[in-house]
Amino acid sequence: MSLLHTKPIRKNRDGSFRVTIGEAERNLVYTLARALASTLEEEGPESWTGEAPIGRPALGPNAGRTRPGIARLFPPAYLDNDSQEEQYESLVGDQLGQHHVDSLRALARMLKARVIAENEVDTWLIALNDLRLVLGEQLGVTDDDDPANPEPSDRPGEAGGPGKAAGAGAGGAGAGGAGGPAGAGGAASAAYDAYRYLTWLQAASIETACE
Repeated sequence: MSLLHTKPIRKNRDGSFRVTIGEAERNLVYTLARALASTLEEEGPESWTGEAPIGRPALGPNAGRTRPGIARLFPPAYLDNDSQEEQYESLVGDQLGQHHVDSLRALARMLKARVIAENEVDTWLIALNDLRLVLGEQLGVTDDDDPANPEPSDRPGEAGGPGKAAGAGAGGAGAGGAGGPAGAGGAASAAYDAYRYLTWLQAASIETACE
């Protein structure tokens, strides 16, 4: 059965949602969420606000963060005003970083429990978007590059399926992550398949949440 004809979450009568994705996909997203949350925690709040030289936005793409793609979660608010950007960082930098960590940890918890509380569906969607942003940045994907059909392989866990991508990108090794360039294109292919799966999962979750 095509993944596009299934629902990754289903609404319960009490307003909560059941997580109905398969075991391979659930393990994939769980692993990626834990990996990215751990990466953010390892870097710590001091790197969220950054110690970039004057004139270089610490939260922007030139922040020099230790893992590719992480800066995508910390966009600068004032590209042309260093003073205002510094003030913005001091006010919201730590809070924004902790918000990302908390959302990713909550996503992992919901995947493990297979239940999304009614008041946590926004957190589910935010964390999925965080994973997409970082993985997409690692892969060099732009809005124009997004596949028109984001559906990954119908056989997760097999060649080309998203189940092979756990640990590739989003804070883990592969796809230009901390482990270096992907070998022989295999890790990059798996990471891109994971990106496509996350794209579908987010879109399908939004559709169900809005029903």
